[in-house]
Parts: sequence; C-alpha cells; structure tokens
Amino acid sequence: MKYRLTAHFDQTSDRPDEEQIANIVSFNSRHNSYQHPSVFMEKDCPACDGYGIVPLSIDTECSTCEGTGVIGCAVGDHPDVLAVLSYYEHGLCKWMVGASTVPDFGGFDTAQVAGVMVWNGGDIERPWWDGLTDEARKDILDGIAEEYTNWANGDVFGYQLVELNECPTCHNLEEGKEVDALWGHIGAEWFSDSISDMIHGFDIDPNDVEVTGEAADYVRIRKLA
Repeated sequence: MKYRLTAHFDQTSDRPDEEQIANIVSFNSRHNSYQHPSVFMEKDCPACDGYGIVPLSIDTECSTCEGTGVIGCAVGDHPDVLAVLSYYEHGLCKWMVGASTVPDFGGFDTAQVAGVMVWNGGDIERPWWDGLTDEARKDILDGIAEEYTNWANGDVFGYQLVELNECPTCHNLEEGKEVDALWGHIGAEWFSDSISDMIHGFDIDPNDVEVTGEAADYVRIRKLA
C-alpha cells in the first residue's frame, strides 16, 4: 500500500439548509429547527382557544390539537412558507415535501403536517424562484429535504488521505505527507463517489489505497478502467 485513507463520521457539521434557498422548520419541540406552528398557521383550536394548553391546567397539552393550537393544519398566508413538510420516524427519520411517501401501516410513525419549508433566499433570488415551474421548485425542495434528512440521521462524513512510507529499519508502513482531507460530506453515496473522484483526480491506483476508520464501510472506490 502507498496511501492510507481514513474515513470518519463528522459530528460537527452545521445544518445544511442554512445555506440553501429554503430552511426546514419543525413543529416538534425536540428538534433544533423547532418553531411553534402558530408562527406560520392560524391558531383555531376551539378546545384550547388556539394556544395548545387546556384551560385550568397549564401543564397539560390539548389532546384535540396535540398542543399545537392548530386544527386542520391549513397553512396561513405567511409569505415565506414554500411548502408543508411531512415527517416519518422509526429509528431513523425522513423529511418529505407534501404528503408522506413512506408506508405507515399503524399510523403511529408519521406526521403529515410536521413542519414547513421557509424561504431563506434574498430579494435578488425571488424573480428566479417565481419563474420556475412547480415541478422545478418541488425538485429543489425535495433535494433540500433529502440532504437535511441525511444530516439529521448522522450521515455526515470526512476523510484524510496520506502517503505511506516504509521505515528503512523495521519496514513498517508509517504515515507521511497529507495528500488531501475534507469534512462535511452529507450522504453516504455522495461521500463514496467524491472519494473516488478525488483518488482518480490525483491519478492514484485504488489498489494502492488502504481504507481505515470508523466509516470505512461507507467507502467504495471505483476501480480504474
């Protein structure tokens, strides 16, 4: 072996949607993207007067609206709401634009209205966005939701590639010069593909690369033709 590639899980990566055209807002207070639904939707629950708390018991959330204050989950006239998000969680999670596409036979793991996608662009991007077709906008939002899902599930990676030198005395391989390193890869498939592109970009034979690290199983280097 002439090189050692160490693949890691990256636990320090920032939320990817913060740099996108739209942010994900969750209506679940356990999530770091949480905002109360009343920011974006009309508070119209008659059982708790729209505030999510049962009268005379400040510690009890309203069972009618599940503490959200919203009945029917109709998006209000908030100018920055681009789409309603559904959410599935069973071990891992999945955010989806519109209705959930995950079969949920018991109906316990899915929230059809779990949050919203909110505009995060500037005034200069608005004419471009408004000029897109509904299908093109949906494709962009789907991509943001998929990347956010990967990030939320911990599918974030980094790698370091170093040269290996043979010790003239003991003949063991020792790490030498760093060839490349990069962090914040979101998504296992893209991580593996980007490593292959990097290896080939340096004109390195994949057979000369030793892959180690806790995320080594996620690395599949394409062989040279």
